[in-house]
Amino acid sequence: MARGQGDLDLVYRLRGLATGGAVLHLGAHPDDEDTGTLVYLSRGLSVETVYWSATRGEGGQNRIGRESNEALGILRTWESLAAREIDGGRVLYGPFYDFGFSKSGGDALARWGRDDVVREIVRAIRWSQPLVVISRWSGGTGDGHGQHQAVGIAAGEAFAAAGDPDRFPELDEQGLPPWRPRKFYRSIGDDWQPGEDVTFGHMVAEYEEEAALRINTGLLDPVSGLTFQEQAALAHNRHRSQAMSFLPQRGDFFYYYRLEAGDRREERETSFLDGLDPTLSGVVEGWTSDRVVKALAEAGEHAAEAVRGYRPEDRETAGAELLSGLARLREARDALADEDLTEPDRLALARFLDRRIRSFEGVAADCLGIALDCQVEDWRVTGGQDVRVTTALWTQGRESIERSAFRLRAPRGWDVGPLGPPSDRREEESGTVAEAAFEVKIPETGEFSSPYWLREPRTEYRYAWPSRGPLGQAIDDPLVEASADLTVMGQPLTLHAPAVRRETFAGGYREMP
Repeated sequence: MARGQGDLDLVYRLRGLATGGAVLHLGAHPDDEDTGTLVYLSRGLSVETVYWSATRGEGGQNRIGRESNEALGILRTWESLAAREIDGGRVLYGPFYDFGFSKSGGDALARWGRDDVVREIVRAIRWSQPLVVISRWSGGTGDGHGQHQAVGIAAGEAFAAAGDPDRFPELDEQGLPPWRPRKFYRSIGDDWQPGEDVTFGHMVAEYEEEAALRINTGLLDPVSGLTFQEQAALAHNRHRSQAMSFLPQRGDFFYYYRLEAGDRREERETSFLDGLDPTLSGVVEGWTSDRVVKALAEAGEHAAEAVRGYRPEDRETAGAELLSGLARLREARDALADEDLTEPDRLALARFLDRRIRSFEGVAADCLGIALDCQVEDWRVTGGQDVRVTTALWTQGRESIERSAFRLRAPRGWDVGPLGPPSDRREEESGTVAEAAFEVKIPETGEFSSPYWLREPRTEYRYAWPSRGPLGQAIDDPLVEASADLTVMGQPLTLHAPAVRRETFAGGYREMP
């Protein structure tokens, strides 16, 4: 979310804390997504929503510049991140290279490797831990592009394999234990190309007769003042290189979906979440003891109370509720050690809770007016260089920070040392309450940084990913990152901030990692 929309972003994040369920949407290229559905899920239902693209769209057109191949993939990654800022989703990628148009799914799978495509969708499921998986493509000829068909073919197999501990054990070793999503849908609608004479969003009698799930994204989002589909048009238009151009308009706009796997209900579905309990406690109920479920239910109640009590002029009340919710989340996390669980289930639940704890921490800090800053004196550095990094803990809230400690993470082999003891300004009511400076020594042998998927030469059809790292993420983790351990109202918080260099240019400023 861009600066200047802090309250808007905070309200969305606050509303999502009580929801533990997530939705994963699958496509082949960065602009395949049903963007209106992403907005409806993330903004309307307050569900964590993730879009996975098999490729970075390297084989697409470029109507705005000269980038092509890998460079176009980087540009389209940026465009996807810009779209997600509007629609509220997150983005993941597969390692597959967009080699251009393919006539069939079988052809694309032969080039990419069918098992590899299934494994990478399983990776995305285990990373995002969704209740619901939605494939944009069906796997048939109506999908058009063979790469679309390939994702549609592999999606169903991946849905079934994601919770199987015997499938893809290498993902377990990378910290992604099995996860069992509950429902699997496919979008109804064939492929189309910009400029074609097609209509979107109308009610379709054929789909109505088969009682397909119908989602109306023309409803108003009361937080933004726009409909979900208006926001979708703004988000989709961020794919500028692909000549995307949709006019935001009000009015009903319909998407249709078929339930492919999961419990079917007798009555027609009205939501992807029908028959599911997406709350924090509902996601784990049946997996673990009543003690854990009760603690998570109480955490959810605190999150809901924080939403009810939130006011832009009085965020601290909401922040205090979230600290109480954090205590319940940590109680549930600690209780897992004594639970009668298989080891894969224990690891999956621990990962689920760790992610929720970090979300609560970030939103609680924002409500309490606490922020961590990390600035580096130079953003373009070379081997053998020494760089000064300064960190500062800042507060505008009324709640005092009882203690704080800074840490700095850097790549292996880089030497990090403090430049004197941290300063402490607790007597001030607001502003910087603590700061510390570090010197980072970069070894002479330090390698040039590069996106993780470009560090090794790719093959004809896929990138050579490293064995470890932010695999599937849009971009790399920051090279240097500060974290601060602090205590507020008796509750520990850990905040994180990437090291950036802030500088101005004519008409604005930028932050360079």
